[in-house]
Amino acid sequence: MDSTRSFRRGRGSFSLFLSVFAAFFSAFLLQANDEEANEAFLKGRELEKEGSFRRAASYYKDAQILADSSAVKGNSLIAAARNFRKASLYGEEFDCLQRLIRDHLSGIEFASVVDRIYDIGDLYFRGHRDTPISWLPFLQKDDRTIEVYEAALKHAPCADRSPETRLRLARLYIDTQKVKRAMHHLTEASKLYSGTRAAHDATLELASILFQLAKNGDGDNAYSRRTLEVLDEFEKKYPGSDEIPWVRKHRQMVLDFIARRLDAIGTYYESIGRKETAGQYFADVVKNYSDTTQAAESEKKLAELDKEYPAPANRPLYVPYRYPVVREKQGKEWMPIRVTPEQSDNKWLFPVRDLQKTIIVNPGELEPVSGTPQVGEKQKSPDGK
Repeated sequence: MDSTRSFRRGRGSFSLFLSVFAAFFSAFLLQANDEEANEAFLKGRELEKEGSFRRAASYYKDAQILADSSAVKGNSLIAAARNFRKASLYGEEFDCLQRLIRDHLSGIEFASVVDRIYDIGDLYFRGHRDTPISWLPFLQKDDRTIEVYEAALKHAPCADRSPETRLRLARLYIDTQKVKRAMHHLTEASKLYSGTRAAHDATLELASILFQLAKNGDGDNAYSRRTLEVLDEFEKKYPGSDEIPWVRKHRQMVLDFIARRLDAIGTYYESIGRKETAGQYFADVVKNYSDTTQAAESEKKLAELDKEYPAPANRPLYVPYRYPVVREKQGKEWMPIRVTPEQSDNKWLFPVRDLQKTIIVNPGELEPVSGTPQVGEKQKSPDGK
């Protein structure tokens, strides 16, 4: 009995000793790690004063890893980002800024950090690539334009620079054949920045992409219907735009697509003996798409199919209305087209842009929509003065 009590008392004393020892040991490690971090930080500061920015950034990152104090970690990341910027290693700087936002949000000036991320994205968009070895400039890291721009929009989707950034992202996704991502950003630009030049261009580019998708494969006419919605939205929002003739022309072409597909479905049902169903499709073309070139042929097929719907003998079959051709002055093209899909024998799904003649502009330098006065432009009085 007494031996059992002694054993329990001894085990409790040993547990208390272990707890006290662990506390002292943790405090010792904490002090040691912060001391090592401070040494690495001071070494980085010396190298930064000497102009060795790459080595300084490396020491600052070591200090961030060694430190246990949140303040030391944050200051080390800020110093590392500063030196990576001086060394033109903007991808490494971006990684540091991302960690600052994730782990030290309360200790940084968020707006300045996000603005710098936008700057890095613009540098990558203009062709910058990190060179891990300074004396081997031909060895470059991957293009991170999309990654940086996506991060910037995630942190500040309604910043002053975000409209132009979304347009650039859409262009990059189109170039890499990621059409759905491009359509997402164009749709967001049209909704978030309504009334701006960016929204005007985004809506037009979205209509162009949808038109190509409707033209190249649209069995249920979903892309065609969506294209009509976007074209109608554009004409309603920007009635004074120089692109209105293009919009009306392509709207009529989309209606032709729908009419031809409905007629083709009706022809198929007719070939398998389901004449009643075929007649419904032909009648749909005649009724709802009477302004298309397909309407006259569908009307003839319907008359042959259903004797109760004879074609009138005293007049010719319906001839669709054609919009008059109006030649209008084309505006300045900031991203000219080199080859259109219809000129490439179906080799390309989207227009191929001439990158050598492309005009890269900064946010705010885009020309305004036709009919919209520019900032600082003197308004004309009703008498023309």
